[in-house]
Amino acid sequence: MRNITFNSLMFLLVSCNVLAFMRFDAVNVFYIGKFVLVLCCTVFILIYLATQKKKIRMTPYSRMMPLIFYLWVVVMCLGLTNGTSIGDIVSMGMTIFSYIMLFGFAIVLLPNYVSYENKNYAEIVRIFYFAILFSIGVSIVAGFGDPKSFHLDPYSLRNRYLACFQHPNSLGLYAFLGSVVSIIMHSLGRSRLYLLTVPFYLTLIVMSGSRTALYTVIAMLLIFMLKRILYTGMLLVLKYPFIFFPMLACLLFGMLTIVDRATLLEAVDKALSNRISIWSGLLERNESLLNFIIGQGTLKTDESMDNYYLVVLTSTGFLGLAMFVIMLMNTFYGLLKQFNETPSKTLGMIIAMMISLALYSFTESVMFTLGNAASIFLWSSVGICFQDVRIIRRMQESGGAQPSYAITVT
Repeated sequence: MRNITFNSLMFLLVSCNVLAFMRFDAVNVFYIGKFVLVLCCTVFILIYLATQKKKIRMTPYSRMMPLIFYLWVVVMCLGLTNGTSIGDIVSMGMTIFSYIMLFGFAIVLLPNYVSYENKNYAEIVRIFYFAILFSIGVSIVAGFGDPKSFHLDPYSLRNRYLACFQHPNSLGLYAFLGSVVSIIMHSLGRSRLYLLTVPFYLTLIVMSGSRTALYTVIAMLLIFMLKRILYTGMLLVLKYPFIFFPMLACLLFGMLTIVDRATLLEAVDKALSNRISIWSGLLERNESLLNFIIGQGTLKTDESMDNYYLVVLTSTGFLGLAMFVIMLMNTFYGLLKQFNETPSKTLGMIIAMMISLALYSFTESVMFTLGNAASIFLWSSVGICFQDVRIIRRMQESGGAQPSYAITVT
């Protein structure tokens, strides 16, 4: 009964998350529902841990993350001083609370529940697989025969397919996520039939005209195919950042000196649908040095949703962006180190997805947000990966084999 309840809540959570991006009359219900369902899942796991008298455990790979995240939240709270009314402060406080909920659910609570219940990671992925397939299927059926299912892009004059989504890029994003979970299901040793949905999702990405989704899914597949070479190199870079980062900075500076920067910037701006011009205008809104340090507050970043790093920069300043990047690098390092010790196709795919979403977030706000199923799936997978370290080491110390549900099984 407990397993059915949990799976049902998770399925509804993912489905509501996707449906909230569609053009239904009840879209506000889905929008509110996705946050309520995260809260329900969180309460469900807390009740389970309390009634079963289970302790919340953190592994060595994830112990630094709460500290870094705490410092990031402190910087966010400093942004509350930008509020001019009680309503502003409440609105900004709710945004901060959503970040805390995502971290607590994905990094702390869900991994502990999976570990204590001996749940198979494939069960979590399967929920996302069918929830995304169901939601996109509903969107296609609901948008069938509707002229609004196609959108003429004013920048590129492309006729883009969006089904019943509010924007073609949303269809591209969730088709990208559908491709990821399909490949992971196969890498976990499940039937090859799961791969049949990959061409379906790739077709939707092409029809949606989402260049970001298309380029990142290609990059993800290339990273996955070259994972052993790339991950070894990335691990060295993150292990010795004071050596490699200055070298990379010098290389980048050297490349910029031999090209016409104005022409390059204009070409990139055009390729990104004039996003660079928009970003420059947003950065110019900083009214003081304090805005650059601690940001303008989460309430004043509605127009900058096309770049997650710019969202963090404008809302929490350079201090907040530094905390987020450190947390991101710490997570990358932990995953790469774990892959180096216990390599597997599934862990390799999760790392490839994280790199791809990090690139995706330069043109879409998807990296760390409670209102996006891709972000929830990524950080939940990261939390479960880190929880696996404890399981595997305990089995190795006792002379036993790795459990069948561990992500890092070779």
